[in-house]
Amino acid sequence: MTVHCTSMETYAIRVITTRLVSSMFIRKELKKETLCNEHGRKVENKVVPRSTAEFKSSGWIQEWLGLMETNEVRAICIAQFAQSYGSYGLLSWLPTYFDEALGVPLADLPAFTVLPYFIQGAVGVGSGLWADKLLREKAVPKLQIRKAFQAVGMVGPAVCLLAAAYLGSQGVDGHVPEGNIFWAAASVDIGLALSALTLAGVSVSHLDVAPKHAGLVFATGNTCATIAGLIAVPFSGLILEKTHQNWSIVFGVIALVFISGAVVWCAWVGDKPVEADDVVFVVDDGWMN
Repeated sequence: MTVHCTSMETYAIRVITTRLVSSMFIRKELKKETLCNEHGRKVENKVVPRSTAEFKSSGWIQEWLGLMETNEVRAICIAQFAQSYGSYGLLSWLPTYFDEALGVPLADLPAFTVLPYFIQGAVGVGSGLWADKLLREKAVPKLQIRKAFQAVGMVGPAVCLLAAAYLGSQGVDGHVPEGNIFWAAASVDIGLALSALTLAGVSVSHLDVAPKHAGLVFATGNTCATIAGLIAVPFSGLILEKTHQNWSIVFGVIALVFISGAVVWCAWVGDKPVEADDVVFVVDDGWMN
């Protein structure tokens, strides 16, 4: 199986790599001083020499690097990566799974592969409403809400995928019983529905931990999610090719990534702004954000 990257994906990877490498050298040249923010906490401001044009455009890079040193922002990036690895890897190969592993006729595929999207949409809206109600009316701590919704939204799909893998492997002579087909499909649908619970977890966490840099953190997390998709789809195909269409291994890898992401999330997630969110960079006569 041969996998080709589009020119846009290649360009994006080159840009990200170039910016990260260049920012590491720029960072060493900055002078540091200590100021107090509006909350009275001491924060680090870095003064950028106006005479160096390259430095004048690097403020956001330095702020980004500071944010990436916090566990709370790393938790967002890792959770986004893990969640999207499972979502992209599963949804991209879902029609092939139903066709080759479960033997679902081609004419019946839309009923199996389209329904999960509608279920996800409904659960996604419901999870947001439910989380808001818990926060406002039930006074459930925000941190507990973020942990619970994200954990269920990742561990739940992992369990469902393992169940689907088991049910799909119980066929005789390549024929899976109709009852197994139904329950395997139901397991996949339930797993994808549960993944929508993360909309009340990692999808809004950037507003909790970095409200002043929410756009930057959100973009970073989504970049990690995109990278996960670039890896998950071809890697799942490679596993299928090397294992003679063993879907149990494909689903097992996805489940492992889901669970690993959930563990890191619960360990590092935060619900209050990190100090790095208060760090700003100044050009000698003005602020630079």
